[in-house]
Amino acid sequence: MDDQNGNDPFSVPPDPASGVSADYLEALYATYLEAPDSLTASWRDYFRRNFPSGSGDAGVLARPQEMVSQGGSEEAVPVSNIPRDARWRDLSVRQLVDAYRELGHMVAAIDPLGLRKIPDIVELGLEYHGLSEADLDTTFDAEGLGNVGRAPLRGIIELLKKAYCGSLGVEYTFIPDRNEKLWIREQIEQRFLSRVPLDDERRNLLFRLTAAESLERYLHSRYVGQKRFSLEGAESLIPLIDTLIGRGALHGVQEVAIGMAHRGR
Repeated sequence: MDDQNGNDPFSVPPDPASGVSADYLEALYATYLEAPDSLTASWRDYFRRNFPSGSGDAGVLARPQEMVSQGGSEEAVPVSNIPRDARWRDLSVRQLVDAYRELGHMVAAIDPLGLRKIPDIVELGLEYHGLSEADLDTTFDAEGLGNVGRAPLRGIIELLKKAYCGSLGVEYTFIPDRNEKLWIREQIEQRFLSRVPLDDERRNLLFRLTAAESLERYLHSRYVGQKRFSLEGAESLIPLIDTLIGRGALHGVQEVAIGMAHRGR
């Protein structure tokens, strides 16, 4: 299958954000073992670097969370019972990172009252990916999280929870445009995690929030009983709009129009 430019979209190894089918990857690996010259040079290099012994099971490596059979037997065994090497664990950690990118927002702490029941997402657990607590102090590639390079698995999980499971939930993996998806990922995992707000930014944020709350209280006491649209519960919208307008001006925005839906009219 070719894309609009006549190129084979699977002629190069998969990127972590590409979502290449595990079944397709397994079939390619089988082809690599039987007839490596039939694959492109990039795919041969990919398998040579990741499975240099030529004895790896692409199905197991591509899908460590699944049950796999041993020796043609109908009895399935968990991946955690299969001997693991460093490369296998590297891929398992990458899949754990991708699971947080896709599903982390489902367990985000977005309910300050604590009324929301946090779902149990098995894909965010170590066991699902064939990992265990014994791996927590092992160093792995952090996959661009917070610009830390390599870090213990324990630290990687802490970064993932801070990025995707804090008081701000982010869902973006459904976006079809790969460049847009990677741009959002960069903002979350690099700039957001590694950036420390300046004191001036903190003071400006406090000033805007205080001004919004003060105006709300003034209107409530000055115009008692008058019909109006309250800002209560949405005070954080003020510094957000202030930041949006300020940055927009830096990029040449000349005018901003703000509208409001009124009872569906």
